[in-house]
Amino acid sequence: GEAPSLRERPPAARDAALQLRRYYAAQVATGTLSPASGASEILNLRFAVDEFWRDREWAGDGFGIAKLLGEFYSYDNVPEGNEQARRDVDAAIVSECARLAQVPDGVV
Repeated sequence: GEAPSLRERPPAARDAALQLRRYYAAQVATGTLSPASGASEILNLRFAVDEFWRDREWAGDGFGIAKLLGEFYSYDNVPEGNEQARRDVDAAIVSECARLAQVPDGVV
């Protein structure tokens, strides 16, 4: 399907942000989008919507992506050439995206 647009007025923009989060998460969960690319899209989306969902305790928790954010930045700790460690991070991102793809409409 086609990705929704954030160029809407609130509350439509809030709904579009959640739809986009689910869209990218589903793309990762189904293998259509790489874990790194999909997570990056979702994390970039977070900055576009932080006026709606401010972080509370952890980075990304206001938009429901704190775990995804942590997994994404785990790539920074993967030693160069360690493909197993990279696959482990990929798998963790795919797992979290599968969860996010199932979050009902309107739920952060």
